[in-house]
Amino acid sequence: MEKDNEMRRMPEDESCGHGLIPRGAEGRDGSRTLQVAAGLKTMTRLFFDDHRIGLYRKLNRWLRSGRLREKVGFPFRETGITRKECEFTRCDFWRIDRESFRAEVQVQLTLTGETGDARTWHGMIPVECECGEEIRYTVGEIVAAEEAGDHSGEIPLSAFLVPVMNRGQMDAFCEELWEEYIPGASMKPEKRSAEALAERVGLKVRYLPVDDDQGVGSIVFFEAGPLAVRPERTQRGETEPEDEAEDLPVTEWIPAGTVVVNTLRVREEYAAFAIFHEVIHWELHFLFHRLQKKGNSDLRGVATEEIILRKGDRITDPLYWMEKQANRGAFALMMPAEWMRGEIALARREAPLCRHEGELCDIIGRRISRKHHLPVFRVRARMIQVGCIGAVGAMVLLPGPVQVRPFAFGPDRDWQVGQSYVIGAADARTLYRENGAYRRICDTGEYVWAGGHMARRDACTAGADGRLRLTEWGNAHVDECCLRFERVYVQKLPGKFVFGRMNFDEDYQTRTDFFLDRQRAVMRETEENEQDRPRGSRETEGNEQDSPRCFRIGRMRSYREDFPADYYDALRELREESGVRTEDLEEALGMATDTFRRALRRRIGKLATADFVVAFSLALQLPDWISSLLMDRAGLQLSESNPRACALRWILRTGWTDGIRAANETLKEMGFAPLSY
Repeated sequence: MEKDNEMRRMPEDESCGHGLIPRGAEGRDGSRTLQVAAGLKTMTRLFFDDHRIGLYRKLNRWLRSGRLREKVGFPFRETGITRKECEFTRCDFWRIDRESFRAEVQVQLTLTGETGDARTWHGMIPVECECGEEIRYTVGEIVAAEEAGDHSGEIPLSAFLVPVMNRGQMDAFCEELWEEYIPGASMKPEKRSAEALAERVGLKVRYLPVDDDQGVGSIVFFEAGPLAVRPERTQRGETEPEDEAEDLPVTEWIPAGTVVVNTLRVREEYAAFAIFHEVIHWELHFLFHRLQKKGNSDLRGVATEEIILRKGDRITDPLYWMEKQANRGAFALMMPAEWMRGEIALARREAPLCRHEGELCDIIGRRISRKHHLPVFRVRARMIQVGCIGAVGAMVLLPGPVQVRPFAFGPDRDWQVGQSYVIGAADARTLYRENGAYRRICDTGEYVWAGGHMARRDACTAGADGRLRLTEWGNAHVDECCLRFERVYVQKLPGKFVFGRMNFDEDYQTRTDFFLDRQRAVMRETEENEQDRPRGSRETEGNEQDSPRCFRIGRMRSYREDFPADYYDALRELREESGVRTEDLEEALGMATDTFRRALRRRIGKLATADFVVAFSLALQLPDWISSLLMDRAGLQLSESNPRACALRWILRTGWTDGIRAANETLKEMGFAPLSY
């Protein structure tokens, strides 16, 4: 079967719309030194290096024929177009099919009008590009920028010719792939065969023992090339000392259009995911490999350079981007989104009454796994991907193996890949030795390890075997009684990251406690002002509410319940709770003095935008669960189908301590406009 240890460390639901290296990622040795691809070409650079002069010639040809004057629409004096009059401001790329794309060159002409005044005209030159042995270009007619076609439904390409697709677009692409090559397979699992799909798209599958110690599971060959494999005796473990020379790797010549599955890592009967992974590379990443003149998807053969990833760095890695897309696409081919949602709905209707969503998702996931002979951990990941967030608390297996009891968290809790309320006992001990902030919290005695969680003592009880476990309430509200951890990304190969060690989410814990403690102070002040409270009342009976530990249980729920229903009241209260002066907040937001105060008083609508909520949350360093509440009060939702909205969600979840400037840098890196409010 697949090497579980590594496959289970694959992130469940990464964004495939960008290639930013994960925050805090580490190398295999635990350092911040990473290997990234060196010397990659961009289509923009290649295009302008090779064809800038040709474009000038085209412009002058259009000028002599009169077509350029006709397109510009106003008379001008120039009789020739040079660098002085022409600037190529941008080049956008759009996918046509597997082997071709369209480049749109944005042109700015600065021309002299009849009266001698300088006038600016913006146009676009379309160029169709076909990738064979070499890239062939066909230049179309220049048009005014406002006449450029509508790109709805088209897939943009990055400068590296990597498709820019969000999760929903990838799911749709994979369903269309099934319908194109094996009609009906997207909804009929009996028709879905990885090898059959590979054959239909023009691939052959071979199973070979690849000579590898770096974790290569499969490779697709765009061009014929050599591959080192181990002799059959070596893979069976029959090597004898005198046969060492005979057991050296041998070279196999692999034809173009071949998927090689490494039998030392993936058994043939469990190879579907690996084959689907390479089918996505074959269909979506051919253009990238042609641009780089790279003959296969083997990450080991990539020329690399070392970088040191520092806090706040935002580095795009096209190889990582393509690996994320291939993983997401493999899930979407194995369990198409529409079919998967139907299976979940059917299993939900037939499931027994459950205590909470985590328990229900556990039943649903295991039923789908048994019914369709799919790995449980793959089903769990796919359930999360199609929006069944309750599966985060289901089908969780720790090393040992230890099966974690299904758990749940608040219904309005926003979850981010890499966050975890689960930690193994060994990881908890290691973290205690290595992380001072975590050790200080543990030394208070308020938290204990209970069934895979670091939970508050008052949310735990002893089971029949004497071991601690969460109470029924705690099991249904882990976000309120358990510490939250981050799973650190570790680089296995250039472009390939998996989850490694656990890290304590200190920023989240500190800021959450800060806002909850502010609420607690307000409540205590209110209680002290109530002079007429009868003795023995429910609030003071047994003096339970004076216990710090008891008070903390349910604080997040209480905070949510007490959070202002009015958006502008919520802004005012959060500013006051944070202790940030209005003048300092306005400076952080880039607002003029008194602008924020006046906008609150007049309830100006420009404050009720997604961009402002993000900027406000970053300025006050609001934990993601509080910024989610604020977004809700503004009546806003960051749609999964909107790429920029997905980027804003990613910033609120992973970059909420980095500030507005870093957020704008991230948006620019992803190709989106900065925050505007």
